Amino acid sequence: MGSVEQDMKKGAVRDFGFFMGARTGFAIFEGTKWEVERTIQQYAPSLSFTVYPLASPEQTEQTFEAEPEQDISSIREKLKGRSFRCYSGFLKMA
Repeated sequence: MGSVEQDMKKGAVRDFGFFMGARTGFAIFEGTKWEVERTIQQYAPSLSFTVYPLASPEQTEQTFEAEPEQDISSIREKLKGRSFRCYSGFLKMA
C-alpha cells in the first residue's frame, strides 16, 4: 500500500480500493495513456488491471449530442484511441 499512497500524493492515482469480500477492486489514475501504463507497471505482478478511459462530462455530452440513438459499444468505439486525462481500472489480486 505504500506505493499506492505515494502515487496518490503525486496525483497519479486519484482513488484506490478493494470491494468488500472480494479479491478485486478499482483504481482511478490521472495522466496520459503512457503515464497511466507506466504507473500500472509498477504494481505487476501483484495486481492486474483492466483499463478503461473515462470521458469528461463535456466529452460525454458531445458524444451523445452527435448521435443520441447510439448504443454503448458504438460510443466506446468512437472514444477509442482518444487521449484522456483520467483512466479507471478494475484490478484483481494476482
